[in-house]
Amino acid sequence: VLYMNYMAKIAEMLGVELGVDFRVLGINKSREEDVYRVTTSGVKVASRVTSGLWLDEPYFPLLEILRQGLKCVEVPWKPRVGEEVWAACVQIVFGEAMTPKPKRCTWSGDVVNEADW
Repeated sequence: VLYMNYMAKIAEMLGVELGVDFRVLGINKSREEDVYRVTTSGVKVASRVTSGLWLDEPYFPLLEILRQGLKCVEVPWKPRVGEEVWAACVQIVFGEAMTPKPKRCTWSGDVVNEADW
């Protein structure tokens, strides 16, 4: 059986990209901190109730969002503490910046680490 996957179109209707985390502004208070993600297999949610785990969201308020003109806002990506990331390391030699080189590091979430980011 052939079928069309419409999830990319749904993401486009919401003004977000497929696979990118977002929040819904103006939704009811109990859900305003929930983070959603539209994937090819459906809508996922991470919330206080799910302890931040991504679960299928069978009650995604698509009609509420479209009817009320609510805005979906992408959440900037930030690594989790302990996650390995790549950062650009610029070396200064004799007062001149050299070409940035990638540096692999473990995200610690502290101020110095975020400044490097």
